[in-house]
Amino acid sequence: MAEVIIILLCVVAFLLYVVNANNNENLALKRRLRERENFSPPSSPLEQVHKIEKVREIVVLKPICVPQPGVTPSVQKSSGSKKFCQVIFKKHSKKRYDYFLGKNNDIKVGDFVEVWATDKYSGKSKWKVVKVVYISKPGEISSYAESTIIKKAAYPKWK
Repeated sequence: MAEVIIILLCVVAFLLYVVNANNNENLALKRRLRERENFSPPSSPLEQVHKIEKVREIVVLKPICVPQPGVTPSVQKSSGSKKFCQVIFKKHSKKRYDYFLGKNNDIKVGDFVEVWATDKYSGKSKWKVVKVVYISKPGEISSYAESTIIKKAAYPKWK
């Protein structure tokens, strides 16, 4: 008889332990919800994409230079610096990226050139050899071109 009472007391103690653990977990979850009370996630994945695009637009915008009184801004003549080209990074790629030609006026379609590109995994700039697939006409403007071609590649082949 004493053995049955001891077993029942052990079962009751175990049930109290489980109930207390659940209660502690519920309290922790309630505390987290109170901390995130001001946080309101977007209602749809489409809104998340739009917010990300807005952040990208903000990051891509360049700062506006406001001239200080008494300082005259220097004007640079850019004869060929606005001309750009489109390049591909892999053979038969459909994605094209824009780069300014700068002072490299001897580049033609089909040439391999050296550029700096951001690695999509590490986020660091890397030197790449790419192929030119299009060169802009005079007066044509690219809103995507941000950096300039380094030079014509010494080793004009895909790696």
